[in-house]
Amino acid sequence: MIGGALAVWIGIVAVSAIVTLVPPRVSGIETFTIRGGSMEPAIPLGSLVGVIADHDPVVGDIVSYTTSNDVVVTHRVIDVVAVDGEPHLVMQGDANEDPDPVPIHPDAVIGRVQLVFPLLGYVAWLLSIPVGLAGLATGAGTLLLLAFLLEDIESQRAERARLRLGKI
Repeated sequence: MIGGALAVWIGIVAVSAIVTLVPPRVSGIETFTIRGGSMEPAIPLGSLVGVIADHDPVVGDIVSYTTSNDVVVTHRVIDVVAVDGEPHLVMQGDANEDPDPVPIHPDAVIGRVQLVFPLLGYVAWLLSIPVGLAGLATGAGTLLLLAFLLEDIESQRAERARLRLGKI
């Protein structure tokens, strides 16, 4: 049981590390952690999204874009309107009642969301800070040590049972 849990835990950390640490220029995918619930249920809070560069989104696409104060937001395109003769995108989170207050210029779009990994954003965030990385390494080491200890205890128990059966 511990071995299975350890394997799952290591798998989650490995996938997170690969997805977040592979440079975007190599994979063509940029990743972002979803830190709000505005796109639920399509994209749950704490998800890691993979975004492919695309500055020509259409209505219905979920895109990540940069706001005027350099915050990355991931919302759905619900309309295209003209502002000063140029097309702008009207954005809205699926869980929001109203559209975002300001339409965005297509140049603000980083790309279209192609991949969604629920909960993996939490692990990716932990991998991005030294304390989180140390904590994950410590947790993995502790689980590994427990697995070895439990295996040793079980083998000793089996050996004692075998000796008892031999004496009868």
